[in-house]
Amino acid sequence: MKNCFVFVVCGGKEHIETLHFSLGYLQRRTNNPIIVLTDIDRNEIPIQHTQVVTIQTPEKYDHHQASIFLKTGLHKFLPKGFRYCYLDTDVVAIGEHVDGIFLAYKAPVTFAPDHCVVNEFSAYAVNCSCLKKWESNWEKYQQAFDQLNQNKLIPKENFSKQKELRSIFQEMKGRYWLLFKQFIRFLISYPIFHLDKGFYFNRKTRLWSHVDVGPVLYETPNKAIAKRSGLTFNSWTKKWKDQHGEPLWNPTCKHLTSFIEDKFQVKVRSNRWQHWNGGVFLFDEESHVFLDRWHEWTIACFEDHRFKTRDQGTLIATVWSFGLQDHPMLSKKWNLLADYYSEKLIFHPREAAFSWSGNSEKIRPEMVHVYHNWQDKDWDVWNWLVAQK
Repeated sequence: MKNCFVFVVCGGKEHIETLHFSLGYLQRRTNNPIIVLTDIDRNEIPIQHTQVVTIQTPEKYDHHQASIFLKTGLHKFLPKGFRYCYLDTDVVAIGEHVDGIFLAYKAPVTFAPDHCVVNEFSAYAVNCSCLKKWESNWEKYQQAFDQLNQNKLIPKENFSKQKELRSIFQEMKGRYWLLFKQFIRFLISYPIFHLDKGFYFNRKTRLWSHVDVGPVLYETPNKAIAKRSGLTFNSWTKKWKDQHGEPLWNPTCKHLTSFIEDKFQVKVRSNRWQHWNGGVFLFDEESHVFLDRWHEWTIACFEDHRFKTRDQGTLIATVWSFGLQDHPMLSKKWNLLADYYSEKLIFHPREAAFSWSGNSEKIRPEMVHVYHNWQDKDWDVWNWLVAQK
């Protein structure tokens, strides 16, 4: 069976420009054809590509709904006889072996894992009150943090050392024996604690510095932030909670699984299930029954006020309806989720690799999914991607 990549885009200029960026990267790295599926009448600017399939989408849909209509209905609109790899327009191919993804296909479909589990994703897929409550608490924290944050005093030219120090902290997480040894050294070092030959901490001023550049990072004044915000902070566990004792930075809810069961009579039996990410997936003619249901259920949710206009909630429902919750997923290297805000994700630019705190495994991605902070020139990951062109 022949292989083919496919993108879907619809509507706004910014989305088509994102496609052009990612399309250019992929074209230089694949020997396989690339199709762009679109509704050409909706697009603000022309698509600069020769292999374009245009489908007229229902006029009642907005551009976002039309894109999802095309994405979940790919198998209905594309030529037969191919094994396809779907890519979101913000998935950037940077490896030298991107065509190898087709070898990872396991019928009936093969998706990559998301960065979170079902109950962590829930409030982003449905219209419940949970997200507003969490955002209110996060805003309280942020306001207090901004008022007490001394890091605004750090010279900009020292920011690279600040990032380096934060990376060291991330790499130490989960390495309990190393943390214990550093803690003992910290207890007996006063007033200056030397982390290594470069970085040192003044226990009186609560300031991290580097021998070459000086001040790098002020310690976060957690107790003062807690007092000002009305939140609580446990100095031993380093955990934040809201006024009701619920975790501040690990919010979860069960509304998505509840709504899925009510609408589709499908029970998701694990709220901690690692759900699939819709940004990259493989399919062929064996996939049509699965994709038909995903498409049908996604369209059905457009007019259900409980569900946000997304395709991942209905993907979860479809997976469990077919009993595919343990089906093999793609390696993270095929859809490396570059989360700008994650404290767990560690970027190693010299090795062109990523790792996660508490996990020694490093992944050199073939494709990087930049699902936010696109074109952020202050982000080292973005600057590294641009340099790969």
